Amino acid sequence: MKNSPLPVILLVLLAVSTLFSLWLCWGTINRTRQLRYGREEAGGIETKRRIGIALAGDAREYSKTHPDILPILKTAGVTAEPAPATNKPATK
Repeated sequence: MKNSPLPVILLVLLAVSTLFSLWLCWGTINRTRQLRYGREEAGGIETKRRIGIALAGDAREYSKTHPDILPILKTAGVTAEPAPATNKPATK
């Protein structure tokens, strides 16, 4: 009786499937690590942005009582020019 090639073919398919699964698993772990790093970076940037906005608001409030700081704030682009008065249409 001859040996059947079916078990060898099945073992090769099992090995290929295992290697493919390991490759997918490694890719998933790598992408998850990158996503986690990106979220940490985004959180840090958001924190810095909020601190900057709070600092700009405090500087605007300070400039109300200490106008000497206005040129510095204008240079930094922090002060908002007052909005021009809009003409409201007359209602009948």
